Amino acid sequence: MRTAWTAERDAVLKGLWPDAPWATLRAALAPSTEVAITHRAHRIGLGRKTREDTPEHVVWLRDRAATGNLRRGTGTPITSVDGQDGKVCNKCSAWKPLTKFCRKTDCTGGRRNICTTCEGRLQYANHRLKCIDQARKYQLRHPDKAKIIRAASRIRRLEWLKTGKITASEWRQCLIAHNFRCVYCGSDEKIEMDHVIPLSRGGPNRIENIAPACRRCNLSKHDKTPDEWRAHQQKVSAKCHF
Repeated sequence: MRTAWTAERDAVLKGLWPDAPWATLRAALAPSTEVAITHRAHRIGLGRKTREDTPEHVVWLRDRAATGNLRRGTGTPITSVDGQDGKVCNKCSAWKPLTKFCRKTDCTGGRRNICTTCEGRLQYANHRLKCIDQARKYQLRHPDKAKIIRAASRIRRLEWLKTGKITASEWRQCLIAHNFRCVYCGSDEKIEMDHVIPLSRGGPNRIENIAPACRRCNLSKHDKTPDEWRAHQQKVSAKCHF
């Protein structure tokens, strides 16, 4: 049974939020869960304080990681590159500064073990339509920011394309080698160039990294490698059978 939020319980929440640890909050506001407590805090106008990455705080995070003084979770240790503290993402295996990881006190260094970029990709893979809808709403609310984002994306793509050049003759030979068909599904409709290893993942813009693909497969593959895309297709197919 859901416990009603009374004025007395709200007063206790205001007195403890946001500095008290979750163990204290759960004990004082039992049987409410962390989700219910957080929801109520937002409803009555409370919010978690954002702690700045002061030099003292960075030293504290580094000492905490070095001594293994973690409540739960694990992860890669905090390391310093060119005087900047960061960690390696468990998903993409790339070192990134701490600002590229969301806060989570239960993980090494008080930061999540997956970078914000990988978290966004996972969110898109699991909730594609929801993410697309949110992106469209954001573009409608902030047209100026959306224009800047699109321009930055075009600049990045132009930089990636500088890694090589594909001639018309090379592309035609590639089409002939694959009988003018998509290498993924065998379709011969709307054939396009597909970078087998996406440009955004470090793939070169050379004919060795090009394969003909129909528009449907090309759009579906997006920035995945062939193995990642096939695994994703099998996952989607399995869901559709239930």
